[in-house]
Amino acid sequence: MGYIREAMKLWFEMIVEGYHPNEYIYNTIIFGFCKIGSLEEAKIFYKEMSDKGRKETTVGCNAMMRGLCLHGRTDEAYKLFTEMPHKDIVRDLITYNTL
Repeated sequence: MGYIREAMKLWFEMIVEGYHPNEYIYNTIIFGFCKIGSLEEAKIFYKEMSDKGRKETTVGCNAMMRGLCLHGRTDEAYKLFTEMPHKDIVRDLITYNTL
């Protein structure tokens, strides 16, 4: 949990300084929350990412799917998987291995 706290501290410092996180920063935060099982937090950041006009990426989808699968929420992971092509998000080897 310590690393995600540090990441969130940096996140808020970026915002205060006027920097706008890109999809790579969002993906890192999403991955961190998924890794520690804070899936609701990860989903909030995932939604915020697209609400703020950041492109959803294969990496972000894979991180969400991995977290969902690791915590028994495979139906949600599969739903995200099926939505990817409709959003022009490429599925890669990691995507398929995650499921």
